[in-house]
Amino acid sequence: MDNLANWALFLIVNGLALYAAYCFSGYFLRRSLSSDTMPALSLGIAASGIIYFAHITLIVLFLGVVLKYLNLYSVVITSVLVSIAMVYRFRRDFQPFRQPLKQSICRLLKSRDYFLFGIILLFIIQVIILAAKIIILPPHVWDVFAYHLTPAVEWYQQGLIPAVIDTPVHRINAQPLGMTVLSYWSFIFFRDDFLVELPSLLWALLLVPVSYAAMRLSNVSEAWSQKFAILIFFIPVVLMQAVSAKDHLGLNIGFFAALLFITIFLKSRDYKMLLLAATAFGLMLGYKLSAPLYPITAFIFLMVFIVMNDRKLLLDSVERLALIKTLAVSGLIMILIGGYWYIRNLWVSGSFIGVLNIKDKDAFTENTSAIEQPIQVTELFQFSRLIGNIKEFIPRIFDYQSLYGADLPGMSGFGPQFAAFGILAMIAAVAFLFIKKYRYQPVNFMTWSALALLLIYFIFYYSSNNYRVFSFLPMIMIAYAAVVLHWLGMYKNKLSAALINLVIVVSMGWNIYHVLPPSYTNKLALKEFVTLDAPQRTSANYTQWFSIRPSMYQLIGDFPVNEPIAYVSKFGKNFAWEVADDTWSYLYYDRNWKRRIKYLDQNQYLNCNKNAVCQPSSDMKTVLSQNKISLVSVCKVNVCLTLNDPDFVRLVPGLYYYAGRKK
Repeated sequence: MDNLANWALFLIVNGLALYAAYCFSGYFLRRSLSSDTMPALSLGIAASGIIYFAHITLIVLFLGVVLKYLNLYSVVITSVLVSIAMVYRFRRDFQPFRQPLKQSICRLLKSRDYFLFGIILLFIIQVIILAAKIIILPPHVWDVFAYHLTPAVEWYQQGLIPAVIDTPVHRINAQPLGMTVLSYWSFIFFRDDFLVELPSLLWALLLVPVSYAAMRLSNVSEAWSQKFAILIFFIPVVLMQAVSAKDHLGLNIGFFAALLFITIFLKSRDYKMLLLAATAFGLMLGYKLSAPLYPITAFIFLMVFIVMNDRKLLLDSVERLALIKTLAVSGLIMILIGGYWYIRNLWVSGSFIGVLNIKDKDAFTENTSAIEQPIQVTELFQFSRLIGNIKEFIPRIFDYQSLYGADLPGMSGFGPQFAAFGILAMIAAVAFLFIKKYRYQPVNFMTWSALALLLIYFIFYYSSNNYRVFSFLPMIMIAYAAVVLHWLGMYKNKLSAALINLVIVVSMGWNIYHVLPPSYTNKLALKEFVTLDAPQRTSANYTQWFSIRPSMYQLIGDFPVNEPIAYVSKFGKNFAWEVADDTWSYLYYDRNWKRRIKYLDQNQYLNCNKNAVCQPSSDMKTVLSQNKISLVSVCKVNVCLTLNDPDFVRLVPGLYYYAGRKK
């Protein structure tokens, strides 16, 4: 972490990749940016961010899946060579950067808009806070403990990306792991997990130029576009997930970016913009199994807008052929970037979307275990879910029922800015369907696509935690609200402009207060955590569950990192009061990912009674001896089993030393 050579390598490789991405973005944007109405700098940054993430994803997947040679040296060499090739090939497409930035700063200073100055200052402070959280705190959200980061550790230790990992957490072998790829990239330069959550922050920062460009396309002024773009960044769910290794931000900001590029296509008829959108969609395919819904929804509304505004694209044979060819290439780009995970699922389980955990009764707790069966898509769509989601929508979007947390149970995380501006935008988006003056505006493509996608989600996804996935809605709707206010002339009136400024500043202050820290950050644990030596500052020593988890998690850190550990587990709870079905395996690793862990199936290797006292089988002892493992954990999350065997010496509840290995 403190090695200057590592930092130098990290900055050089990533800086070169970003520069190459910016050169490449000029190839896509050159024609569109010939118009003076296009926000050149923000579009260049937005496109560069998408290309940069695609650069990382393709390199890691190529080395890990195809070549099966994944390590620091292969990553650095491949990235540098690809970046140099891109810079050389697209150097003439490089768009001006310094001059537009300098001009923008000069206009900002001359404006003397003190509200804007304050908003930018709050933005800078918030970014510093988020960066500090990433660097100082370890990963500490339970989804990360269960499946987001464990695969990256296995990739690092094996030097490749296997199709299947031996684990009780079935999602690892079914979910797309595109965000895990980005976390691996952030780890490999330091061989330390202190930056594995950085990709989420980068996605959050990318939201600012994407939002700004979307508003500038509809002629919202620079100042108001900057204010609302920063306000969108301050959406609570964005701030919370910017310091996690989750995939929701990449999914939803990628969607916003893709819709932005398609909107530019509708305005300029520049087919290359569809290829940029496909790159964003390809990244999204690697983040969630539900991701195919996003490009499908966008394609449907693209066809609607073409029919409404420019039927020549379909009627003219030359234009139609160009559109078909571009869409075909776009499909190939999407498959190239994000298709691996679905091909893997088809190969492993016979289904593009993996396996479903079918719960069954367990022998000794009468709780749940699981078997795997292919998901039936028809089972996902239920009308009752739509009704339940509609009933909960209004109560949840006002965020008054509970404190913010990682899962957002019973609330939205959209913040007061959505209540103030987003609801207005949703009403306007529906109303403008019937007003000819506004109906054909290209920006409506984004809002109608977002509303349609929300409706689709409402039909098949009903959960107390589902609003984490819906964060595309406040992003797009608040940007649309800024456009609607512009159309209505609200910025020209001093009173209404002052009121809008006040709402923006108050919303940002409210969000800063309530998200610092979020409820899953343990203040008591933090005081102890910051005093520990660097090797001890691990996820096991810091989490919301500090006060209730077994003491074994603390003890693990006292063992050498080359001492392997076996964890005995299964899918499903052993006890009704356990907090999760999944197993928190990431807590067993050290921050440098050196410790080796091995999963042992509880149902295969333990014979347990109803009091959760278990007798290890002889096969289990054989496996431990063969793998030279002495440490054995029998804790799934925060509650543990008991082993009744003289060969297993209890160190602390849930953690045993297998003495039989020495016999």
